[in-house]
Amino acid sequence: EDLRLIYTESIQTEGTLLSTSLATVSLTDTGTATQMKVTVHLVSLVGDEMVQGVQSGWTIALNNLEKYITKN
Repeated sequence: EDLRLIYTESIQTEGTLLSTSLATVSLTDTGTATQMKVTVHLVSLVGDEMVQGVQSGWTIALNNLEKYITKN
């Protein structure tokens, strides 16, 4: 059975909405491992810098998770 985490996030500063997103993290048992798929739908109200920041943040988070899993 697949597991799925779905959540929304809005980023604002001083009452001004900068972006909003819907993220889905799916975990699937392949029999020998767990496959993880991350999908993020993002609406940036301030341009490409927000998109690049979200991509960078997810890349760092997933790399850190991989390091943690392989270390433990």
